[in-house]
Amino acid sequence: DPLAGISTALACVDATWGMRSGGDRAPANELAATTLVEVNDALGVARRHLEAVHASVASEIARRSRAELGPEGLAKQHGFRSPTALIAATTGTTMGDAGRLVAVGEATTPRMTFSGALAPARHPFVGAGMAAGTIGTLAASEIISMLDRVALRADCDELPRVEALLVTQAAGLTAEQLAKVIARAEAVLDPAGRERKENELHVQRSLTMFERAGMLHLNIKLGAAGGAPVKTAIEAMVTAEFRHEVKQSAIDPGATGRTLPQRQAD
Repeated sequence: DPLAGISTALACVDATWGMRSGGDRAPANELAATTLVEVNDALGVARRHLEAVHASVASEIARRSRAELGPEGLAKQHGFRSPTALIAATTGTTMGDAGRLVAVGEATTPRMTFSGALAPARHPFVGAGMAAGTIGTLAASEIISMLDRVALRADCDELPRVEALLVTQAAGLTAEQLAKVIARAEAVLDPAGRERKENELHVQRSLTMFERAGMLHLNIKLGAAGGAPVKTAIEAMVTAEFRHEVKQSAIDPGATGRTLPQRQAD
């Protein structure tokens, strides 16, 4: 049952939220702190299950709207020029979000061959993670994009292992944290590609300056490696200032500090 995960997740949300003694539900602002966190966790699982089902539906909409079908395509029959336009309009998302949903669905859904037989999904471990509700569309898209990017240069025996490992590690990570994990995995799978990318970023470094309305504007672009010492130095100085002011505030509670951007500029 493709909807089993959603049903189970929603039942968990229902049970976690609970009922008041009067038989009705309390609004979120009346929930206990522990319950609020548990409901948030349950909603996260429900959302990931919903995204998994939506990705499979989106890929099927795209399949039935492929270009060779012309005006008989599903999207065009409903007045849309493409499947992503249909999905974006009906979900209220961007074309980019709709495209990501389609791409993830196509990569994690079993494929149909020319003979009519079903072939395994290109990324079965990502699909399994989504079906289990452990990763969502964004995490799946980032993992798939990296694996496809290095597929021609990486060891084909290593790709499934890394895919499974990334799916396991992605659970509970923010998008920013996962991006770092994926970058490390890409460096292992394609070390030459990493060096090439670092060289490209180094070429793109720049610093522009201009004055406007009495202010000097600086716009600097540095590669992660080259910019690390600058970032570290600024963060160290700002942190030291914060610690000093914490001590001062105990002496003078009325002391006011500068904003973080002001401190970084200083």
